[in-house]
Amino acid sequence: MIEQGNNSFNFYGEFTCKVDAKSRVRLPGEMIDQLKVIDNQTFIMNRGEDGQIILFPKPVWEEKLSALRQLNRFDSKSRDFTRLFMRGVSTVKLDAGNRLLIPKKLVEYAGISKEIAILALFDQFEIWDTDKYEAFVINRSQEDFQKLGQEVMVDNKPLDDNSKE
Repeated sequence: MIEQGNNSFNFYGEFTCKVDAKSRVRLPGEMIDQLKVIDNQTFIMNRGEDGQIILFPKPVWEEKLSALRQLNRFDSKSRDFTRLFMRGVSTVKLDAGNRLLIPKKLVEYAGISKEIAILALFDQFEIWDTDKYEAFVINRSQEDFQKLGQEVMVDNKPLDDNSKE
């Protein structure tokens, strides 16, 4: 079950999908089931920081825009970030066949060819060319994963319910 509160979605999963000649992607059933919580099936696609595409449900995108509006427009770094963040933004909708059309400019940006990997990350999805995604994963060992976990989760409580404080 997807939990939602204040436009906070908790999507999960990793999916592989074929891309047709028109850059359309038929989303897998498990992902479609999770997306049913979104009212009008409208999404925003944007460039990601690591060469991937980010797919935002529209309510999540609205929260991102709200945060951007809070930035100081007189600060050059804020203006630069906003310009770069908004570059490539496209609105997309699921069609009757549960397909999304990936805009050409984003296909080129992400280097997408015939197959993509979609990674659900809480309230958004990352869309990667499968080869790029596999290279990203392969270039990180189990030791790297453990080290990252220790570094980024150090201030959080352990996931183990039996832990002692």
